[in-house]
Amino acid sequence: MAKALSAREQGLSLQKCSMQSGMNKSAIANWEEGRSQKRRRGPETTLTFDEEEALQKWIFQKCKSGHGVSVLDVKLKVAEICQTRHTLFTNGILGRSWWKGFRRRHPQLVIRVSEGLDQSRAIRFRPKIVKTLYENLRMLYDENKYPPSNIWNADKTRFQGSRDKGMKILAKKGTKSMYGIICDSREWMTILCCVNAAGHAIPSYYIFKGSRMNANYIEDCKAGDAMAMQKKAWMTGDLFQAWLEHLRKFIIQDIGFDSRHLKPVRRDVFGI
Repeated sequence: MAKALSAREQGLSLQKCSMQSGMNKSAIANWEEGRSQKRRRGPETTLTFDEEEALQKWIFQKCKSGHGVSVLDVKLKVAEICQTRHTLFTNGILGRSWWKGFRRRHPQLVIRVSEGLDQSRAIRFRPKIVKTLYENLRMLYDENKYPPSNIWNADKTRFQGSRDKGMKILAKKGTKSMYGIICDSREWMTILCCVNAAGHAIPSYYIFKGSRMNANYIEDCKAGDAMAMQKKAWMTGDLFQAWLEHLRKFIIQDIGFDSRHLKPVRRDVFGI
């Protein structure tokens, strides 16, 4: 349409503009005279076009902040907006047909299951913190030229028997990670796993809640797995140092006993 209107400004006839652009002459004439073709069939929507765009923006912002909204939350929000318009809804809330129409008009909306994160972990998802981490890693790799077998990545995973599954929330299509902030409950069993860039893994390290090791909870696990007890099943400085010795015992098999590769664990380096 922009090319057709530009050609009209240069003096071309409607017939020639229509042939060059492949558009109908009436459509070109209507746009030229300000008669837009925005008419649609069917009844008017509950919200205006601008209001629906603002609602979609609100949904995306809530999702990004870790406080995603459900379909019911959206319906209640629209009902709140329409309180002063005397719009009647069954049971005071919009029905399924409105939601289907809203989804059809906004294909970027998808329903996903969020991952529960407590407040302290959610803070670490900030883009600036993540970007700084990867920039520092890149500097270390470029400076020291580590081989893949010497690059180890450890991560602890926590489990809680009474933990609820994440709720279904609305998100933007293509969003890779979904999380929802939950209460900071710490009754976990912790598992620390470690894998290097070459694809080799060392046996896992389990931390159970308690103060005494009354039973072998990992007797059915893989050979080499280790366990420890902590009052709240947290990873502490002392347990991390014990895990470093656990790591050292298994990476010696790959690196060897050459003293150039093995150094004592220093508290000032690891902050423990």
